[in-house]
Amino acid sequence: MPTESVVNFADPEVAPSESHKDGTGKFIRDVFFANLPLPFQKIRTYLGLVFFARAFGPSGFGIWSLFQTTLAISVMLTSMTQGNAMMRFLSGDRTREETNRVFSSVLAAVSVSSLVLALGLAIFSTRLSVLLFRDPRGRTVFLLIALIVPLETYFEEMRGFLRARRLNRSWAFFTLGRQVPETLLLIAVVWWWVRDPVAAVGVNLVTAGLSVLLGFFYLARYQHTRLARPSAAVISRYVPYGLALVPGALAASLSFAADRYLVGYYLDLQQVGIYSVCFTVSMLGFFFVGPLNDVLFPEMVALYDAGDWNQFYDRFSGVQKFVTGLAVGVPQAAPRWPFWVCKASS
Repeated sequence: MPTESVVNFADPEVAPSESHKDGTGKFIRDVFFANLPLPFQKIRTYLGLVFFARAFGPSGFGIWSLFQTTLAISVMLTSMTQGNAMMRFLSGDRTREETNRVFSSVLAAVSVSSLVLALGLAIFSTRLSVLLFRDPRGRTVFLLIALIVPLETYFEEMRGFLRARRLNRSWAFFTLGRQVPETLLLIAVVWWWVRDPVAAVGVNLVTAGLSVLLGFFYLARYQHTRLARPSAAVISRYVPYGLALVPGALAASLSFAADRYLVGYYLDLQQVGIYSVCFTVSMLGFFFVGPLNDVLFPEMVALYDAGDWNQFYDRFSGVQKFVTGLAVGVPQAAPRWPFWVCKASS
């Protein structure tokens, strides 16, 4: 008896035949939806820069910046880049039973890694606070991070699952469904209620919990995803693949974040806050290339598995041309941005 497929052939977003009939059009749409949350993400970043830097002051904004950096690195470690593993092995036509088994197995694997890291952060919170924050509030921040890490890891795996299934439209609105209300709530709490970075971290904990609950509901109700018994075979295939990518991802994360730790260690939290404002401005270039990286990988996997070599090479060469043109054009305008952003946040 054939097993029911997870792919809805009536939905133009996910119909597998479209990758052959209109591969270029689907790729463009996928890039559009991958870009869709980015304006809001950038607005969130710079709204946070304006509101949080003024509300917290340089020292408080330094705490907030180190919190975000530490949380991002922690989630990257606990996720073990399983989103990439799902994009590699879960793209294309899969039965509902298979997708449920893979998703549940990934959640089981990251649950263990999240628990281990959360316990480590809780046990060594005092020492880490003295080393990285040098502020009594740092221990509370680390304890809150220990609670947030498992929730953020689950949410990231949900997003990775949608991306792996090439449901980029659903992924975009799933992401926006958290970004927009969470940003507005954080700004409201910080600006009109408590101008304290630790309180903002507490709000992040609440929104992370709500996001996970609503995320599971969305996947169950609209994507027909159910939790199943984890498979040792799936874990033994996905986890090694993801772990092999962790060193590179960790190196990339540290290259963007280690400088904040160094500034905090050799100087103080006030200088971390000032430095973070300047660093945020320098990240504007990734607004354009980030979505391409996310969409290109599962697209190339699908074309490779289908043996469609013409589109495979055309897609890769076209992206390289776009990135090259962008790399030449953006630096011509970039020198004028930092002054206005730093002026707005001071």
